[in-house]
Amino acid sequence: MSTVDALLTMAIYGLSALFGKMVKGFGRFGVAIGFLGGAAITLLYAQNELPVSIIDISIGTALFIATPKKLHNKMGALFSKSLQLETVSMDVRMKEYLSMQLDRFAKAFKSLEECFSAASEKRLKLYNKEIGEIFDEVSGRVCEGCSMAQKCWQTDFTKTYRNIMLLLDTIEKNGVLTIASVPRPFREGCIRTELFVVEFNHVYELYKKNMVRTGEAVIGRDLVARQYHEVANLMSGMSKEIEEGFLFREDMEADVVNELDKHGITVFEVSVIESENGKIEIYLNVGAQRDTDVIASALSEVTETPMGFDSADGYMKFVSKPRFSADIGVRRLSRDDSEISGDSITAFTTEDYKLYVILSDGMGSGKAAMTESRVTIMLLREFLQAGFGIKTAINMINSALCLKLDYECFSTVDLMCVDLISGAAEFYKIGSAESFIYKNGGVETVFSVSLPVGMLPDITIRGQTKKLGDGDVVMMVSDGISEAGYGAARTDWLKKQIRMPYDTMDEMARDILDNAVKKSRDSVTDDMTVAVIRLIEN
Repeated sequence: MSTVDALLTMAIYGLSALFGKMVKGFGRFGVAIGFLGGAAITLLYAQNELPVSIIDISIGTALFIATPKKLHNKMGALFSKSLQLETVSMDVRMKEYLSMQLDRFAKAFKSLEECFSAASEKRLKLYNKEIGEIFDEVSGRVCEGCSMAQKCWQTDFTKTYRNIMLLLDTIEKNGVLTIASVPRPFREGCIRTELFVVEFNHVYELYKKNMVRTGEAVIGRDLVARQYHEVANLMSGMSKEIEEGFLFREDMEADVVNELDKHGITVFEVSVIESENGKIEIYLNVGAQRDTDVIASALSEVTETPMGFDSADGYMKFVSKPRFSADIGVRRLSRDDSEISGDSITAFTTEDYKLYVILSDGMGSGKAAMTESRVTIMLLREFLQAGFGIKTAINMINSALCLKLDYECFSTVDLMCVDLISGAAEFYKIGSAESFIYKNGGVETVFSVSLPVGMLPDITIRGQTKKLGDGDVVMMVSDGISEAGYGAARTDWLKKQIRMPYDTMDEMARDILDNAVKKSRDSVTDDMTVAVIRLIEN
């Protein structure tokens, strides 16, 4: 190193490497041509005899080109710990994202198509104005002056409304309503059943004549138009999500490289992506160094979020872990005279760590009610897993069920969505029984704010947002359980039950169902379903 020849050799190779670096963007061959060009210029301008010849340079260049890329990466890791980062191509990520989303949407629309295909071509029988007129007219003729009117239409409004909908279902199937065909829940609850039947038949006949006069086709067109409207909203939302839904965190990429360097892991390529809801995805190319536990620990330090290994298809992918998990207990019981429950329930977690619990109660009991609630649950799950917003999903399914006209298809929707990263919970209650939240030693009640899906083209969808934390418990029930108590304080026993300590939510759900049966005097007159969910901080 102390001789003149050694210093000249280092200078020649250094200048040649500088020229090669300038054309690195053209790949391996670009570097080789730049290296040769730099060496040629150096040798050309040298006046004295040099220790390096163009032949030596050419042989070295040929060996460089012939060396495998993997060996280049390993050699580079030995000599430098601060390599230039190459972000994973954005267009590749965008293509993957769009492909995944469109595929999910296709599956969801396929389910919607099957729902339409299974329906008959009969026109819509009911819509909001006619239903309102029927209820107002019949209640005005029958309930005025009745001693039970206040209890039926105020205290027990949901139960009364459901019972009248059962009458509508019966008269649509049979063409006329008789005392014998009145469902048992209505006969047991109304002290003017005979008068109600007479007036209901009369008002319904007037309604049918009015339907012929006004024309039903308008309603069908409105419902289809609503479908197009929701699809348009969906596409607009997807476009916004693509544009603003996630952010490439270039500021965090250098920190990732430095942190992994401390653990002896060299990063060749890195991309850090943060979604709108705070979920972080990190894509890495670290060559053969694949100690996923060490990498995940280092990434957790950088992001200040628990990170876990997800997949290794080309790039190693690490994603942020949810802060919470959930213990869920579910118990169900069909009514005494039915082997099939009309209630349906499902629970699932999406890729963005949102836990959905959905309870649907079909009108009545038995196979028909089960079909109604199961269709609602199935479509909701398909749409939500595909990435649809909750309101959009409910609106599209509601109009789909309104058009399913070989029979009336009415079902409640009790939907809870919990973000397992933040603990934020949203409740959507469409004609369902109240739910209960136990937190900080108190119990909060969440009430329904709109009619069941499949009943009217226009329904009110209002989400109620609550913040949940470690140990908080949510109880969701069908009205078979919420109606099990007696008197004005019929749900007090449920509020006491949710306060009790249980090791598992399955134990709580079992006790709630047992107590509901006891409070019904061992006579199950309606399907019973309970789901209890306890949030647990990981």
